[in-house]
Amino acid sequence: MKKVFLLMSTALMVLSCAPAEKLSFNEMITLSQEEALSIQPLANFYEASATKNENGIKSVFQGVENTTILVAVSATGEVVSEVVDSPFMDDLVIKLPVKMTLEEAEQLLLDAGYGTGIEGVADWSIVVLRRPLGPEITPALYIFTTSKGYVNVNTITRVVSPTYDTIDGCPCAWSDCLCI
Repeated sequence: MKKVFLLMSTALMVLSCAPAEKLSFNEMITLSQEEALSIQPLANFYEASATKNENGIKSVFQGVENTTILVAVSATGEVVSEVVDSPFMDDLVIKLPVKMTLEEAEQLLLDAGYGTGIEGVADWSIVVLRRPLGPEITPALYIFTTSKGYVNVNTITRVVSPTYDTIDGCPCAWSDCLCI
């Protein structure tokens, strides 16, 4: 009996010390949505961004009474949130879940010729999932920062296209955009 207990204890210790599986971009969005809805049940998703290493995402949600909910989620599932007392007016609301995963969008990007030269590795550093405001209504887009500029992957039509309407090299029209 002692051997069984020792074996079980050792197995539990090994399992608890093993690194947790890394969450995908879309799984982190789901966690950020759960957090936002726990803060304000009427919260709506605006956008999420990540770097290529996907150690975490930053999401923006529409709150109520002109508030914005900012949620950061790490790849291991740690969540930090903040409610800001001002509206976020840079995007249109996206209905979650988005039908296309980041991995599917990345494959479309690669298939369209945006590779690094290494087999199976797409050329991008930052991605933003958003529905930009503009004269034309668009579905949610994965907007990739590539070495060739900004490239959109349409989550409905699956069309990959460069972003030409940029302001000073930035694919968005506001000063605190993710452009670096």
